[in-house]
Order: sequence, then structure tokens, then C-alpha cells
Amino acid sequence: MSKIPTQPAKGDTVLFCDHADKVKDWHWWYVRSLAFGRPNGTIGVAQWILACPKCFLASGGKALKVPVAGDTVWDGGKPLIFEKKS
Repeated sequence: MSKIPTQPAKGDTVLFCDHADKVKDWHWWYVRSLAFGRPNGTIGVAQWILACPKCFLASGGKALKVPVAGDTVWDGGKPLIFEKKS
């Protein structure tokens, strides 16, 4: 059994809410292979859904209820996800 990833890897497709450039704290869900349609009619497959705190709360913490504004390919840059110590 393969380990579930904790953050996107270079080349993973990420769906995101409309506030991607406005906040620094995010909620992530690994969705393995989620097919989605774009407004131009093309089809994509995402591995992750990203939500700002506002959209996380509005979705009730449910990945498939996040209002998706777009998609992007993770470029493999610096890690943006850190484990929070309780």
C-alpha cells in the first residue's frame, strides 16, 4: 500500500478557491484522482483541493463543497504546508 502524500508533489494538479492570492494559511485535501471540467470545455484530473480558511468554514470542512475558482500545476517550489503541533 502506498503512503498518502501530505502535500502536493511537482506536477500535481491543484484545484483552489478564489482567495489563493489573499491568505497564507490553507486547508488541503488529497483527492487522489478527481476529474473536473473547465469553462473552456477541457477536462482535467486533480490530486489536491486547496481552500482558504473562509472557504474551509463555508464548505463545512468538506473538500467537494469548496467553491473552486481554478486549477494549477504544482511547480515543486518550497513547501507551503507545515504540520501544526498541538
